[in-house]
Amino acid sequence: MRVSRLALVLSALLPALAVAAPVVFYQDISSGPGGGGEGDNGAYLTLYGRGFGATRGTSRVTVGGGEVGGYKVWTDTRISVQIGHAATSGEVLVTTADGNARSPDGFTVRPGRVWFVSLTGNDSTCVANDVTRPCRTANHLARDVPAQAGDVIVVRGGTYRASNAAEGWVNSTFARPTVSGTPSAPISLMGYPGEDVVLRMDQAARLFAHYENVSYWTIANFRVIVQNCTPEGIVMLGSPVTPAACNDPTSVSPYARAIRLVGLDIDGQGVGGMCGGSGGDLVEIGTSDSVKVLGVQVHDTSPANASEPTHAIYLSAPQSGTEVGWNRVYNIPHSRALIQLHEDSFGGACWGKDSITDISVHDNEITNVAGQAILLDGGVGAVQIYDNVLTQVGLPTDHRYEDVIALRGAGGRMKARVLHNTIVVDPNAGSAGWIFGVGGAGVAYCPESLEISNNILKVTGVGDTYFGFESWCSSFRPTGSNNVWVGGGAAPAFDVAPVTQDPALDAGLRPTAASPGNGRGATGTGILLDHDGRVRRSPPDIGAWDYAAGTPALPVPANVRLQRRN
Repeated sequence: MRVSRLALVLSALLPALAVAAPVVFYQDISSGPGGGGEGDNGAYLTLYGRGFGATRGTSRVTVGGGEVGGYKVWTDTRISVQIGHAATSGEVLVTTADGNARSPDGFTVRPGRVWFVSLTGNDSTCVANDVTRPCRTANHLARDVPAQAGDVIVVRGGTYRASNAAEGWVNSTFARPTVSGTPSAPISLMGYPGEDVVLRMDQAARLFAHYENVSYWTIANFRVIVQNCTPEGIVMLGSPVTPAACNDPTSVSPYARAIRLVGLDIDGQGVGGMCGGSGGDLVEIGTSDSVKVLGVQVHDTSPANASEPTHAIYLSAPQSGTEVGWNRVYNIPHSRALIQLHEDSFGGACWGKDSITDISVHDNEITNVAGQAILLDGGVGAVQIYDNVLTQVGLPTDHRYEDVIALRGAGGRMKARVLHNTIVVDPNAGSAGWIFGVGGAGVAYCPESLEISNNILKVTGVGDTYFGFESWCSSFRPTGSNNVWVGGGAAPAFDVAPVTQDPALDAGLRPTAASPGNGRGATGTGILLDHDGRVRRSPPDIGAWDYAAGTPALPVPANVRLQRRN
């Protein structure tokens, strides 16, 4: 169903739905046991969204029509429950006084064990499904027992230090598995909902990495405090790029498939992270497919080693189906591109093909950072960038880059769609800069195609413009329309329906009733939901948010089902 028809159907069905209705954006796991574990109530499930209410009150969560067995956390943006015996496989539904919200993913109740890890545990005496008999280390389960497909490993609250050998670090990694889940029975490693589970990296170490091929894992709900300034990342999936990987990604080891990183909080506390050199990227996705990076926060990293900082999220080798969504990156005093897609050429073996492809970068918030917000370069194929909010990209203390979104496209196969983003920036922070940098840096490549539609694009610095083209891309022209262009001169000629008035945003960069882009977006982009998860009207508003009061929030009645299109 195309956007315009969908909006007509919704407006007819749902005239009275309130804007305040809750929305579920995503969840950490999609299957698990309904029994065993704490209180014999099975696996823990966390839903992320908005509008749930600050407290639970009479609200409830059902799975397959049966109410869950227990409630562990309830906030306006997060709910954690235990599945319980009344649940059956089916949809996950949040019911509140303001409306109902279905999760985009359902839940399958299936067999599995629940293990616990605790600072007071014992690897020699721990027992599955017994919260009173936890293990001491995650690696005991990930490597020694090992865990079985379908198991849930729950780490209890406390501080696990990289310098403490008792935590069972293997090759300086908290969990370095040798076993995989299956499509119907993934393995989960999660912090206990409602407890503060902290990995304190007081020396170089990782939360999760692997030597062997690993598939169908979820890693969720950990707080990682980076107290060292060494070139070491926090998560490494798959192998780095090699010519062999570019020719046949699945032939190399380690290879990662269907790994989910959900709800991680990586905090440099002004001391650690982004500290430069090879291997210092905080979340690196190597050779892989179907990886999800959802709701990860990277913030307050080190001001040191300004000459060679690194990336927050780096897609660095052949992969497909990667989703980078709902992440927040902020307070980064020195960096390269915060979200980067790029692999080295290796003499041409890795370029000229769609190597990093079928990628979605959406609903991220990036603010107060030094480097580019997003960079697409070598080996990149099809990418969609949508519903992101970018502001304060480029700091006066670091003039490394002139652009905010670098669309280099080395290899010549990049097909990028930039849709419904809100970008209000001073590129290069006081010096002349631009939002979009087009063309390979030092190599004569241009994108294959570039569509830019329905974005709010406002530059605020003197001398700022919208585009910076490398000389060999001087004749390249993007396509698209219906963008708001403010602060950088006349709207580009390719945009046949530009809006050139100030976007009239509020302090949070949301549209107001006076915003000139309201109802003036192009239809047919396929981006059905706004940054708040609400169904866009038709024609849609320009930018990440849709202003229209009364726009129904997802999900809608049972006879109308929507999914976010990646």
